[in-house]
Amino acid sequence: VEYLPEVTAFEGELEADEGVHVVVGPNGAGKTTLLHTIAGVVGARVTGIVKVLGADPFKEPWVKRFIALARQEPRTFEGYYTVEQALRLYAALRDEDPASIREVVEMLGLEPYYRDRRIKVWALSFGTKRKLEVAKLLMSRGAKVYLLDELIGLDQPTVRVVVDYLRARAEEGACVMVVTHDPRHLQLLGGRVIVLVGGKILRIVESQSE
Repeated sequence: VEYLPEVTAFEGELEADEGVHVVVGPNGAGKTTLLHTIAGVVGARVTGIVKVLGADPFKEPWVKRFIALARQEPRTFEGYYTVEQALRLYAALRDEDPASIREVVEMLGLEPYYRDRRIKVWALSFGTKRKLEVAKLLMSRGAKVYLLDELIGLDQPTVRVVVDYLRARAEEGACVMVVTHDPRHLQLLGGRVIVLVGGKILRIVESQSE
């Protein structure tokens, strides 16, 4: 994956099946690029083969219906949407059951913002925007691949809710990939650890007991 000629952001071969995969590494290691490549949204030149559920997300957009991505920078719902409008729009775009919205809102403690239609998404704090971003994962009941770029900005109760949900989905057969810098999140998530350095895979630890 190249953002500029001869400047490679990620290079390597990786296979990820069902279960939890935790991506770690220093800043600039290519962690976010890896997730965005899998999701088919990376803004760079991609060479090689990218397959998700047997399809290329860059050439076969139907597969994106089965990929849920929560970005590190919560920009998805920027604009003059209310929290309710943003979540209903996301549910409609992904053909998800809008009945799940209230459940997710309660799980993440977003009720005050959901009820108050005077509050726009752009005016929310960073932490609340992050909750709104991870709400996309919790609402994506039809997804087979869950991609979460960091748990930063979330309070501990919310981290626990998100981790428990993702681990449950992994146990049901989904592929879950989470980027983190926090050793505590490694312990909470468990699973396989992928170590990136300089845009390349340095090591894959199949079990955290290793």
